Amino acid sequence: MKRRLDILLLACISLLCFSCKKFSNGNVTEKQYRLDTPFQVIEMCDNINVTLKHADAVNPAGKIIVKTGENLIDQITTEFEEHRIETVNNEGIETLTLNKLVIRNENTLDFLRPYDYTLEMTVYYDSLLMLIFNSNGIINTDTLRGYDSWTDFSTDSGDIFYSLTPNLMLEINGGSGDFTVLTNCYRLITKYMMGTSSINVKGSCVRAETYGNYECHGIINCLNMESSLYHRINYFGTNTVYAKAFKQIIAMNDNIGRVYYARYTKPGKVIHWGHLDPDEGWIPSDTVDTTYYCPLSLIRSGLKPENILDTIISRP
Repeated sequence: MKRRLDILLLACISLLCFSCKKFSNGNVTEKQYRLDTPFQVIEMCDNINVTLKHADAVNPAGKIIVKTGENLIDQITTEFEEHRIETVNNEGIETLTLNKLVIRNENTLDFLRPYDYTLEMTVYYDSLLMLIFNSNGIINTDTLRGYDSWTDFSTDSGDIFYSLTPNLMLEINGGSGDFTVLTNCYRLITKYMMGTSSINVKGSCVRAETYGNYECHGIINCLNMESSLYHRINYFGTNTVYAKAFKQIIAMNDNIGRVYYARYTKPGKVIHWGHLDPDEGWIPSDTVDTTYYCPLSLIRSGLKPENILDTIISRP
């Protein structure tokens, strides 16, 4: 019996040593290649840290740089899929088929690998309409303007689609990563479907729309993203939304999470809020006018009025 146990123990040790050697990450190396197919949508999956950069004279659109262990690098893949969206032209609703670049990490048995390894990808793009997050990695972008020309997607009759302003869509479909997005677009749409990821949106836009589903458990931080016209928020999540707008905050909250906004006291910067009714449309609520003042204790502590956060819509 003892002999059998010794043999079993020796086999386990041998297997462990073999596994550690086979599933080592290897030395950090870099691979570069270029995709010839243009893309307007990017979906980021798994635990890859991705940086998005706008193409220039040195780095053309479609250039990919992967940096990770030599035993991992061949399983960091990119492929194209069709992505359909609906838009409006002067003939009605039109379905567009866009090219979506999907980024995946297909390495298996991660529990046998060291956790402190480099796994980074840099993607150079031309113009993006949509980012889809389903990742446990860290995502960073440079300034995204959105897709500002629909002429590439004109109908057979030559009609140009109705929307000619830069639009950018962000969609979180899962994961637990940290996403930081810089924007400078006309219209920004953020949809948080599910997951525990935190998204931090910075920059500026004219119109912002933020939607959080019931399975949204992460923070949506738009406090450093200024909407010059309005920020509309429909939130059904369990965490927190931070928002800032110069003219209007329009918010509806129907769960245990909270929506916070930055108040403004400058003349003409009146912030309104209310809720959207399926039948009656927009129903205004109380108005925050320019007579709002900070508590004296906060002023003495050096906190400026425009930086104070206040709950606008809490649990019904």
